[in-house]
Amino acid sequence: MKKQVFKAVVVGLMLLLIGTDAGNVTAQEPALPPLQKKAVFTVNQSAVQVDEAGFIIDVSPYIEKDRIFLPARYLGEVLGAEVIWNEAEKEAAFKLQNGKVLILKIGEIFLNNNGKYELMDVVPAVIPPGRICLPARCVCEAAGYNVVWEKDTRQMTVKRN
Repeated sequence: MKKQVFKAVVVGLMLLLIGTDAGNVTAQEPALPPLQKKAVFTVNQSAVQVDEAGFIIDVSPYIEKDRIFLPARYLGEVLGAEVIWNEAEKEAAFKLQNGKVLILKIGEIFLNNNGKYELMDVVPAVIPPGRICLPARCVCEAAGYNVVWEKDTRQMTVKRN
């Protein structure tokens, strides 16, 4: 009980400090900065750490088929990528700062990595209210980042190579 109250107080203080309502995040205002060293996401938690700063996201990471899924937007932001959603094709394109382009299509098991197709073991998903969620490890590693999973804490850490 004390732990839950403490978490609620911390989240409330973070919202006051960053001056935003996490429920009203828009695509024009990045919620997360590009990571310089590392970003830490915890399954079923809205608090995220990017380098030394804490942030709140509106959709928590979740596990499906033994893979961590994150909204495309937050993955793109921490990777420093521009994320473009193509509604007609139902695909998300990540334009990375190094010039590489990653494309993931809803319901397809292949990741287009700069024109080369790589097989994933899960498919991108859409969760209510229409958020595009992607298998985080596949996207991060294809973008050239390292991913470390801590089973005990249920945390995924994304690090620069």
